[in-house]
Amino acid sequence: MITWMACRCMVAGTEDGIKEPTTTFSACFGAAFIMLHPTKYATMLAEKMEKHGATGWLVKMGWSGGRYGYGSRIKLPYTRKIIDAIDSGSLLNAEYKKTEIFGFEISIKVEGVTSEILDPITLQEKGAFVTKKYCYKTSKF
Repeated sequence: MITWMACRCMVAGTEDGIKEPTTTFSACFGAAFIMLHPTKYATMLAEKMEKHGATGWLVKMGWSGGRYGYGSRIKLPYTRKIIDAIDSGSLLNAEYKKTEIFGFEISIKVEGVTSEILDPITLQEKGAFVTKKYCYKTSKF
C-alpha cells in the first residue's frame, strides 16, 4: 500500500516546464482530489483485496537504464509478458528476491523477459550511481 500512496516521477517533456525528471509526492496519485486521509483509502483497498482474494502487483513500465537521456522506456513486449504472467497466475508460484531498502519482492524469472528488466538496480547505469540515487529517493519518504 505504501507504494500506491507515495509518489510518482515526472519525466521531462511530459509536463510544461519540466526539464529534468522530478520526484513528486501525491497521495494515492491524486492528493488534490481525495477527501479522507490517504491511510483510510489504503485500509479500504486492503480490506477489499482481502475480502475478494485479490493480489496487487507493482509493475515498472516507465524509464529504465539510467537517468533521463541515458536510458529508455521499458519495451512494451516485456511489459505485456509480465502482465500475462500475472494474469495467468504463474507469478504466484515464482521465485522472488527481496530488495534491500523497501523489502519489495522481485520475481527472478518471467518467461520471455530478460532478467535484467526485473531488478531496478541491475537495470540502471553504473550500479553505485543508481544505489546512491535509490537511497536518496528512499530518504524522501
